[in-house]
Amino acid sequence: MTLLRVEYRPAGLTVSGFYRERLAVGALVERQIAEPAALAEQLTAAVASLGGSGVRAAIAVPTAAAISKRLEMPAELSESRLEELLGFEIEQHIPYPSDEICWDFTRAAPIADSPHAAVELVACRREYVEARRDLLRAAGLEPVLIDVENFALQRAFALLQHQLSDAAEVVALVDVGEQAIALTVMLRGELLYSRDQPRADDYRGVQALVEQIARELQFFYASSPYNFVDQLFICGALAADPGLAAGLAERTQLTCTIAEPLAAVAVAGTLERAPLAAVQSGLLVAIGLAVGGDSW
Repeated sequence: MTLLRVEYRPAGLTVSGFYRERLAVGALVERQIAEPAALAEQLTAAVASLGGSGVRAAIAVPTAAAISKRLEMPAELSESRLEELLGFEIEQHIPYPSDEICWDFTRAAPIADSPHAAVELVACRREYVEARRDLLRAAGLEPVLIDVENFALQRAFALLQHQLSDAAEVVALVDVGEQAIALTVMLRGELLYSRDQPRADDYRGVQALVEQIARELQFFYASSPYNFVDQLFICGALAADPGLAAGLAERTQLTCTIAEPLAAVAVAGTLERAPLAAVQSGLLVAIGLAVGGDSW
């Protein structure tokens, strides 16, 4: 479990506390909440250690739990009219009854030489969203944003510009978690591809992770117009495992970089920077949540 406490000061986003511990055994099964009481107990203790009871909070559902569709809609539509039209069309694009899902949308960039604009429609089973909302409330937090992990990673990507090579256009971020591996690919900062898979058995250690990540990259190459990646960032709870970056670089022949987002984020003077820096590659989703949405 990774928890990040942030404050919004005139100078910008400031990290004022963090918590990172392994999840309670059996609390999550295939990235879904299986033992809400155990998870709520751990989260409550984490919040207490950070002094965060009663504050606003954000959380994300796994990428694999959400469905995303990019649609073309008339650019002149107001926000309310666009929401109304999408409400009528949702069942054509999402394979679940409308009363069983939560959905939202965001406008993307206008389409060149067209009266239409791209709209990103995202939906998730209501039970997944409500389980996370209830988890935050059980820990004394006020839920204001429930996002999707790959969108949080996309926002956090902007904080890695200091590590990005000048020639890199197609950039992959592999999030190596305790239970899953998520591959997100950006094209000039825009989300191009995402896929979230359970981790293979890890009895072979780092080499098993290297092989699984290499297979995920091959899957991307085979299922997209791009058969290359200019740079690979490694993030997530296990990103700093000894030998992972070097093993991936050798196996994939790519420039492999462990994500260091804190260079672009202020840290409160009361917080020891060294312990935080040691785990920063596992904070990318949390930081992406912190900088996302208008609810903050």
